[in-house]
Amino acid sequence: MHPLKSARVDLAHLFAMEVAVLIFALLFAALGIVGALVGLGELGHPVGAHGVQSYGWGLTVNAISLAVYFLFVWTRRYHDRRT
Repeated sequence: MHPLKSARVDLAHLFAMEVAVLIFALLFAALGIVGALVGLGELGHPVGAHGVQSYGWGLTVNAISLAVYFLFVWTRRYHDRRT
């Protein structure tokens, strides 16, 4: 295989991984917003006699923590690539 073709494939794979990490970060940030709306009672309705607010806050905490983790991974990869 030609060295330039191999470098191009590696660059395309690296770009795809970076985009995937950013998409997951945005996805979990959006889930965090939805969870916050559920937690505030703006979205969703009670199921039987049970409120869903606690589930919304749980979703918010988990989703935001995963979004922050994916952004941390992305910034580490970005800075490691530059050094």
